[in-house]
Amino acid sequence: MKVHRIKGRRVFGRRGSYAATVQVPDVERASDGGKPRYHAFDGLRGMAMFLVVGLHAALGYVTQDIPGVLWCVRDRPTTPVFDWFCWWSMGVSNPLYFTIAGFFAAYLYETRGLRTFLENRAKRVAVPFLVAVPTVLPACLLAWVYGWLLSGRCTWRQAIRLRFRDPVLRAEQIGSAHLWFLEYLIVMLVAFALYQWWSQRRRTGSTTRHGFASLVLSSPWCPFLLAVPTTALLWISRELVGIDAALDRHNSFFIAPIKLMHHASFFIVGVGLYRLRDDLERLARPAPWYLLMSVPIFVGRAWFLGRDWVSPLHGFDAVAQAVLGALFAWLMVFGAIGAAHRLFRHANPSLSYCADSSYWIYLVHMPVLGLIQGDLFLIPGHAAWKMPVTLLGTLAIGFASYHSLVRYTAIGTWLHGRRERTAFASGEQDSGRFARLIPLRHRQVRASHQSSKS
Repeated sequence: MKVHRIKGRRVFGRRGSYAATVQVPDVERASDGGKPRYHAFDGLRGMAMFLVVGLHAALGYVTQDIPGVLWCVRDRPTTPVFDWFCWWSMGVSNPLYFTIAGFFAAYLYETRGLRTFLENRAKRVAVPFLVAVPTVLPACLLAWVYGWLLSGRCTWRQAIRLRFRDPVLRAEQIGSAHLWFLEYLIVMLVAFALYQWWSQRRRTGSTTRHGFASLVLSSPWCPFLLAVPTTALLWISRELVGIDAALDRHNSFFIAPIKLMHHASFFIVGVGLYRLRDDLERLARPAPWYLLMSVPIFVGRAWFLGRDWVSPLHGFDAVAQAVLGALFAWLMVFGAIGAAHRLFRHANPSLSYCADSSYWIYLVHMPVLGLIQGDLFLIPGHAAWKMPVTLLGTLAIGFASYHSLVRYTAIGTWLHGRRERTAFASGEQDSGRFARLIPLRHRQVRASHQSSKS
């Protein structure tokens, strides 16, 4: 516990002269007594959400189709910048998400036990997925069919019957779409729980696992060591399906084993990082170097990707593409975590708000984005202004719906725990027509001080 002294501040032109000594935890906890707020990971969650929405906003304006990515429209004129942005975002956002998911999975299991872990993850992950499949996915399909009609990829008769002549549409029209992340995460969470249950029954391996995590994850060479198995997975997946697991977005409800293993490696590292949570500050030291090294590595990977989708690569070039993809992912993960610990050391209400809203926006943004891109397809213009309009419009609707329909309702409590509204502070100092909104915890501190004085 840390002891903080909260000083008074000027309110309505007068000095509020209260001062109280209060005890607060080292890590801020949610109002429902749930998991603590790790401010660095709040920043990463918010950044990853913006990356995912930005990626989806840009996919309608790429110059080269990404194998397995079925989009609502392909608008022109455009620029290769959007291709590079999409490749970069796809290589960053999902590794970050799965690493964060592994970190908090380990936290929940260690602090609450197996039963509460399963109940919590079922409530926060499995139920939203099961609810979104029959609600959000049909809306996505309608938005995509709208785009296909506008762009001439299907006819009204095909759209009404949902029977398309285009073989690509037939192959990719049914699947988990953007919800594939939750589907794969559910499998990882179940496997994690089963492994922990088995380890408890056997009562073996704990010291060995912790020693391995400390040895590998605390090393400055960690991104390079982890890139070795990841390279193998990327190369194998590309040989099997024509695109590596980092970029594979084939629309299906079936789990692809190699793709699962690739993303699970980041989940496992997240679990290991929780074991080293007291030493995460050390990642901040080499973070700038990791991020700097990722730039030329990504440039090399983008060069190989551009060639690969024109004429498939073989031999050394195919291996080099996998090596660069693995290095880029791990350098960005550890660089981003280290940078977040440098930048987000303290609570930031805006950052926490973005982190809270990210789950809801992720769930519902695709139909909105598809309709906006379809409408903009009818307007002549360059992708340089259409993409930002799509992104800003989607985020505006996402944040507005979150604040009005989710944050302080049962939906928000279900998704991320209870959040309390700010309210007008009562008392002589803050009375008046233009009373300020003061958070609940500040009002409680002030009320406690005033009662002690009386």
